[in-house]
Amino acid sequence: MEPSSDRKRLLTLSFSALGIVFGDVGTSPLYAFGQAVGHLSLTTDNIYGILSLIFWSLIIIICFKYLFIVFRADNDGEGGVIALSGIIKQKIKNSGIWLLFATIFGVGLIIGDGILTPAISILSAVEGLKPLSENFEPYIIPITLFILVVLFWMQKIGTGKIGIIFAPVLLIWFITIGILGAIQIIQNPNVLMSVNPYHLIHFCIEQKAMAILTLGGVFLVMTGGEALYADLGHFGKTPIRVAWFCVVLPGLLLCYFGQGALLLTHPEAVAYPFYGLSPRWFLPFMIILATLATIIASQAIISAVFSILKQTSSLNLIPRLKIVYTSTSEKGQVYLPFINLILLLGTCTLVLTFKSSSNLATAFGIAVNLDMILTTILVSIIAYLCWNWNFSKLIIFPAILIIELAFLAGNVPKIMDGGWVPLVVAFFVIVIMYTWYCGFEKLQDLKHRDALFDQYILDELNQNKISRQPGTILFITDPYDYKGESLLHHLRINRMIYETMIFLSIKVENKPFVLFEDRFEIIKKANGLYLLNIHYGFAENVNLPFALEAMLKNANLPFVLDRKNLIYFIEIVSLEVTNEKTKKLWYWQKLLFSFMLRNAVFDIHFYRLPFNKTVAIGNYYHL
Repeated sequence: MEPSSDRKRLLTLSFSALGIVFGDVGTSPLYAFGQAVGHLSLTTDNIYGILSLIFWSLIIIICFKYLFIVFRADNDGEGGVIALSGIIKQKIKNSGIWLLFATIFGVGLIIGDGILTPAISILSAVEGLKPLSENFEPYIIPITLFILVVLFWMQKIGTGKIGIIFAPVLLIWFITIGILGAIQIIQNPNVLMSVNPYHLIHFCIEQKAMAILTLGGVFLVMTGGEALYADLGHFGKTPIRVAWFCVVLPGLLLCYFGQGALLLTHPEAVAYPFYGLSPRWFLPFMIILATLATIIASQAIISAVFSILKQTSSLNLIPRLKIVYTSTSEKGQVYLPFINLILLLGTCTLVLTFKSSSNLATAFGIAVNLDMILTTILVSIIAYLCWNWNFSKLIIFPAILIIELAFLAGNVPKIMDGGWVPLVVAFFVIVIMYTWYCGFEKLQDLKHRDALFDQYILDELNQNKISRQPGTILFITDPYDYKGESLLHHLRINRMIYETMIFLSIKVENKPFVLFEDRFEIIKKANGLYLLNIHYGFAENVNLPFALEAMLKNANLPFVLDRKNLIYFIEIVSLEVTNEKTKKLWYWQKLLFSFMLRNAVFDIHFYRLPFNKTVAIGNYYHL
């Protein structure tokens, strides 16, 4: 490929990344600076100290930690907590329960963030109506709720068509906030001295306890920074770095320093320092632009929640969910109706409960802070196990961890004022995922009491002692029944043996994608009896008819598979919950697992099987 083509592709991806990756961190100026200065007197030292904290937080955590260190820990180009766990699990085969808890805790924090981000982002944008006129104040919450309902309703349409406008809107946003901030900086250029870390140190020494509380507000400038790594697979490392350093970071810094310069000259603007940057004649346009930007930021986190829950469902960490694929070309564009409803109800409840972005800011940040700490710990393990870093390099991680723990100390006081919301969400997610994990293991034990491919069955098949019917049958085994034991009972009773029987098992690997040459694994167990393992990555979409079609075209098979006349067999499991003591499962967990199993998506939907060629077999178990 020619260098000019490479540059064009890089610029295209960098431009596209603006609309997906940077929506959350890019809209933080709406509320972050005002929250940071909210409890302080607006002296020059305090303003300079806060600006210094903001500057060095973005440089150390976002630029250094994420863009240069964490970006190295990609799993075949994918990022996020699932990718990190997958890397560690590939290195440590028996990683134990700690990695499971780290994974489900990270997922819970992201879901908590997914409920909070749309609420605070859109509410903070609509609050721009209040500086325009006090008469608009009664309409702020109804307008916010209306926008949220429309936003979540549009999820079923998919982001493919509306995504085209995301990048231009965010580009206009960053240029606009940068120019507005630069205008204030020109009027008070001394504010640029805040770059000197002396002001950060002086502020922390002088303010002491208040400095810790201020860190909770300063941390809000970094919310959304974790999305840079989570969305790594969509655009790649270099385009995200280019967009950050060329557009996003300059726009953010100019805006934050501009707000600081504004408050030094006009301290009365402290209630809405962001909208105070805008001339009154420009304010209506700024409100519209801010609303569009926050909708885009909300869309990004909603899509991220859909994506990570799809991955956890593929890894059997949660029950199978109904997944609607909203694009025929982009496999990452999915819509989860049930999760969408939960997010809608959660965000609207938060808006009605907290009523203002300043109140919501007290609940915001702690989930992201904990997610950042978790990322630092997991990447440090990867640096030791996979990168073979020595002590002189590994010391970087404790240093970063100390900084993030300091921010956590600033966020802890928020717990009683609303910070408990994402923690409660994370707790419920952990309970659900751990219950499913334990119930899943117990169901595997129940099914493995008999072995399908025992010598008795194999001898009968090899010696042709069992009469066979013509044709080919494909039995799809469930993840908790990867050897097909559940079908043994059916075969022994009905003696329904066909000339060719294929037991198909889906195996999801701890990596995002699987190459075609590694996807299919065929094992002959007896005459006319085969095991077919189809391997998928956790970021891939399962489509059995499509996979079988690809296999028939590109693989030499030891059996004849007539796809047009093929009959699929699946299993439906029924559980009776008992009071018997079970390892790892309390009685209430048994009830919860049984409820989730009954309401999980059926195999026929999950594997996208043809309805008129699928037969379901029922099995009954005591739990």
